Amino acid sequence: MVHLYKQPEIIELKENALERLPEICSKLGLERLYVFSGPTDTRKIAETVIKILANSEYITPYQKIPVPIYAATEQNAIYVAQLLKRQKARGAVAVGGGVPIDVVKAGSYRMKIPYITIPTSPSNDSPASPTTSLRRGTKYFYSTRVNPPIAVVEDLSILVNAPIESFRNGVGEVISKYSSVRDFEIARSFSRRFREKYPESLVRDFERRMIEATDGLSKKIDEMIDMNVNLQDRNSEYVKEFVSKIVEGINTSGIIMCLMGNTQIASGGEHLISHSIDMLQEYPGPHGQQCGMGTILTSYILENKYIDWRILKRRLEFIGAATKSKELGINDSVIIKAVGTEAKKLGEKRNRISVFELVEMNDKIAEEVCRATGVINNSMKE
Repeated sequence: MVHLYKQPEIIELKENALERLPEICSKLGLERLYVFSGPTDTRKIAETVIKILANSEYITPYQKIPVPIYAATEQNAIYVAQLLKRQKARGAVAVGGGVPIDVVKAGSYRMKIPYITIPTSPSNDSPASPTTSLRRGTKYFYSTRVNPPIAVVEDLSILVNAPIESFRNGVGEVISKYSSVRDFEIARSFSRRFREKYPESLVRDFERRMIEATDGLSKKIDEMIDMNVNLQDRNSEYVKEFVSKIVEGINTSGIIMCLMGNTQIASGGEHLISHSIDMLQEYPGPHGQQCGMGTILTSYILENKYIDWRILKRRLEFIGAATKSKELGINDSVIIKAVGTEAKKLGEKRNRISVFELVEMNDKIAEEVCRATGVINNSMKE
């Protein structure tokens, strides 16, 4: 028997979605919610959330301002859990980007209470996913499984005005599914455990949904290229549709991770490259853009099974996302080592089967791949 895990009960993506918060809380039977946010611009949005919920049983009595979260650390997650307990909260609301959302996820999980995520930028799949990424100590982040949110409220009028950098990160995250879905197929061909755990019909449905969402975003970018759309024009219907496609893509990823109970289908060789870069150079660039660049490399390595790396590169370049390691401050030696040896080592350590199980790879071959795709300078070293 296949066990499907929980997923968010409500996902609301529309303009002025915040106005539906009281109705959503009523439908889900939520009460005594406590609101958290980031420390800057997202705090103003969280204040709006508190006003919308004011004078109702949905919010913890007497909360007038949101509690700011400054860093995604295990210590802050413990603080959130303690605060929720002191306030006798029966639920939480996380308003902002990855930092407050990940911390509130972990804190709510400790307290075994539901939570709502209200993302303010379309930069990653955290809002709907069942995982959280926190820093333990001072160096590396670690990911753990938590309960998914009970609801995700995505106000398009807020998201479309997020920094363009967040669009680039979100596109990189969604586009990377061309690589991760392919690697999931590789994992099933290598692993009997995977084949037994996930029936063929279920897997095909998950893969179809992931690729359809990714294709939807890709087609929208191609349309914008043809129309020479200016991403800075936030009133443009093209830009609004573009942001909606990013959010639909990251939502699909988060939901399927919820249903599967792990991240394998959404995190393949391209993520191993990104994580390896982070370990070698300590987080030089945004994760989403590193994954987009990693997808260029893995698509080249497997000879463009799902997408031609040149087409992918063109799309990323149009939105201003990084396609060269130097654009993210990544040293040539780091990207070469990440592709050549470290990604496969990391996959073995995490029991993650990927493209690196199929091909011979070393630093010399990795350098050729990086130069052929233009990720590093094409001219050979003197």
